[in-house]
Amino acid sequence: MASSANMTKLLSDAVALPKSVYNDPDTSIADMTARQLWAAFLHMGDNRITHWTLMGSPFKVLSVIGVYLIFSTKLGPWLMRDRAPLNIRPIVIAYNIFMVLSSVYFCVLTIYYAFIKSRYSLICASNDSATNPYAQLMFDHAWWYVMLKVGELLDTAFFVLLKKETHISFLHLLHHSLALWTVWLDVNLGITGQTALFPILNCSVHVVMYTYYGLAALPKEIRPNLWWKKYVTQFQITQFLLLMLHGSVPIFYDCQFPPLMASLMTFEAGLFTYLFSDFYIKTYLKTYPKSIGDKPTKTD
Repeated sequence: MASSANMTKLLSDAVALPKSVYNDPDTSIADMTARQLWAAFLHMGDNRITHWTLMGSPFKVLSVIGVYLIFSTKLGPWLMRDRAPLNIRPIVIAYNIFMVLSSVYFCVLTIYYAFIKSRYSLICASNDSATNPYAQLMFDHAWWYVMLKVGELLDTAFFVLLKKETHISFLHLLHHSLALWTVWLDVNLGITGQTALFPILNCSVHVVMYTYYGLAALPKEIRPNLWWKKYVTQFQITQFLLLMLHGSVPIFYDCQFPPLMASLMTFEAGLFTYLFSDFYIKTYLKTYPKSIGDKPTKTD
């Protein structure tokens, strides 16, 4: 099993691989055979974490994502093809309340353990998982955060059961899939430090977003005027911009944080900054001709 120190070196240098995969610790990725690289992929992870549910081999979480995509795009719509939308309003409302409360909990928890107890720098924080006395406790909570990301896949399941297929866009599916994968990867490798800002910003956005979803699920006669829908998307874009800038710091400065992980964080945040901005422009800013027959295209 790969140790936390070995995996940190892998990500820090982008060359070293776990000793459990080969005998020479100085072997570089370029020197390795496809079989050795495959073994490294299968055995990656922090040995304090890899025995937990869904952790360890990436095939576990990739299987969850695969089932999610198949159900959302093929199986679910096929099962609902001759059925009326299900009456699941109480379940949807309860789910959104739970997500709001869970998001508040993880936001406060991360602030407390990362920035108050561990005293991480807000700009340039090292990966101190091998020496931080709160590391194991943070990993315990981080595993539950991974489970929360699994629970967020229910967003799409509800769209399927309510027959709101137009809401199941490429952006929607990509966002949920990559969010789960990235959080899983970070926790599975036992990485702390610079990643701590993500759950704070993400949970803050989700408090607003799931509050909106919960209010939107109310019956029309008691539903408030949700005029602020576009501001939820603006909040999301701001989150990704901040994460992109924050994630890029270890690429250019020595934060003692794996630059390979920082590059992944920066790329993903940049990708979603672009995709969400494109969605926002097409949905809220794009103008359409006034001639007869010209209608806007729904971009949900």
